[in-house]
Amino acid sequence: MSSLLSAILFTTIATAEVTTSMWMPSPYSSEEMGFYGSVVGADGDRLTLALTYDNETNTESLGFYDNSPETVTFVGSTSFEAVVTTADISDNTELTISLGCQARNRARPTCYYSSNGPAVYSSYCSEYLSYTDIITSTELYTYPSDENNPETVVTRVETYDYRDMIPDFCLSGSTIPESMLVETITMNRNYVAIYQIVITAGEQKLKATAGATLTNTAASVTAMVTGTAAFQEGAQSGSATSSPTISTVAGVSGYVEEINAASRVTLAPVLAGFGAAVAAFVL
Repeated sequence: MSSLLSAILFTTIATAEVTTSMWMPSPYSSEEMGFYGSVVGADGDRLTLALTYDNETNTESLGFYDNSPETVTFVGSTSFEAVVTTADISDNTELTISLGCQARNRARPTCYYSSNGPAVYSSYCSEYLSYTDIITSTELYTYPSDENNPETVVTRVETYDYRDMIPDFCLSGSTIPESMLVETITMNRNYVAIYQIVITAGEQKLKATAGATLTNTAASVTAMVTGTAAFQEGAQSGSATSSPTISTVAGVSGYVEEINAASRVTLAPVLAGFGAAVAAFVL
């Protein structure tokens, strides 16, 4: 059974209030942010929670976006993946944020981040609204005469149409190609925080999973460290492994290598929740 599941089950038995914790790269301390969680599903090593900020969190200070409840799937205690759809309050356009993080090495999680939707599309393609100029240049080249040829004047005309620089998806489309949207970030251990989650609903799903075995082995993640102890000085368990394969991380199939061509505009806003945690350190 997942150590995260075990921790939640133990807390359920020991106290009236079901609490657990999660790690994430974030600029906010545990004093500034916490969560309420509802158990959506528990299957072997996978635990899915619907999260909202708790009453002690000052959501107005977290970003410039309205929040929807976020559904986060934990794979064991070393990896999680999340997708949230929110709204850009500046123009009320929709934005979908995908994030997956895994602790492949001690205290240095690797996160895979992407965002898409009308808000990102509008922000990216609006940069090309001014690309309307057509510039024509004319150059004259004079070649002097010689004993075999008379003086020759050659006219060279070149036309630069800035409209040709506009990406096709900005001319006819509504989303940016996914290949441009994935960023890979390896976080410094100083930017990892551990947050409390108070489970408010769905505890019965945890109890029903108490005797379950791992059924989704393709989605399991092994790492040198496990659990929140991975981000405490001197904690280390397990053995080193090669780069794990994840069935789906941040909405991208397979193990995602860094895509240097990804547009930074998709990471520029200070996003709330999980998006803010990553975006704050890659600007």
